[in-house]
Amino acid sequence: MRIPAWIAAATAAVFWNSAALSATITTDPQDSSVLQGESFIVELVGQDFTDATVGGGADLVFDPSVLQAVGVTFGNSAFDFAKTVQNIDNASGKIDSILVSSFLTDPSGNFNIATIEFMAVGIGSSILDLGPSTFSAPWLTATGVNIDPTFVEGSATVSAVPLPAAIWMMTIGLGLLGAAQKRKRG
Repeated sequence: MRIPAWIAAATAAVFWNSAALSATITTDPQDSSVLQGESFIVELVGQDFTDATVGGGADLVFDPSVLQAVGVTFGNSAFDFAKTVQNIDNASGKIDSILVSSFLTDPSGNFNIATIEFMAVGIGSSILDLGPSTFSAPWLTATGVNIDPTFVEGSATVSAVPLPAAIWMMTIGLGLLGAAQKRKRG
């Protein structure tokens, strides 16, 4: 029996749309450039969650010679119950188990999970690599079904650049002016 072309096309469209709308966990912004010594934030976000979720967990890995994690906050998180981080290990460059759960809100669609603050400590580039929580915190629907989101590996690249020479020259110049004024008064 031959399947009519319109049925095959409709079936392909349904599968293509469901694949395109599968739940993902990623970072925002995707790429940024910061000055060495500067702090910046990255949002951990859930995208295209078709079912309400009660929470789950994620790990984030970074290059510790370029970045150091300052902290993780949940101030604008879509989750309303337990929000915690198991461990921030700047020596190995890993934030272990960013965990969230919900009691009343059960978010779906696109939502904020957490805000991560970093400091650029070295010059270079670091990928922010996401993965499932090592604490074994699966993402679940409100009915207890595993959501199994895609973790966007290498979801962001942060480039830390040195301070421009003009800033150093200006700082030195201001210091010399201050010393000259102090001598003039004294």
